[in-house]
Amino acid sequence: MKKIISLLIFGLTLSVLLLTVSCGDSEGGKQKNNNSESTVYVKTVKLKSESFVDYISLLGVAKAFYHSNLSSEEGGKIKEFLKNKGSFVRKDEVILVLGNEVLKSNMDAAKAHYDMAENNFLRQEQIYKENVISELQFLNSKYERDAAKANYELIKARY
Repeated sequence: MKKIISLLIFGLTLSVLLLTVSCGDSEGGKQKNNNSESTVYVKTVKLKSESFVDYISLLGVAKAFYHSNLSSEEGGKIKEFLKNKGSFVRKDEVILVLGNEVLKSNMDAAKAHYDMAENNFLRQEQIYKENVISELQFLNSKYERDAAKANYELIKARY
């Protein structure tokens, strides 16, 4: 009898198991219909130009692409800036104008010294032709005139 009850329980369990597996929710035997399309609604907007400004606060270190050291041949007060801070400049482009009143007065003084040395040289030349002064005195006045002219040309070039 035990054997019959065991066989009965076994058969019942097997039949319940087969029914559970065969009555499942799977779509194994069915084919899907691929012809159906789903509809998606889209809203369109006409494009127009607008400014976009967005600020982000960050902490960090900024480094320049190129590092440049600037120096001027002359010192002085800045009269006018011709370029703004951060502007791109090319080689030999003027960035600012320095007040050059001191340099102008130095050039005027050098011009006056050169004119005086030139006048002195012309007088010394006439006197030397008359053999009144020595050749050394004549050459000193000539060299003084040449030095004054060179100094004037240098300051004129810097101005």
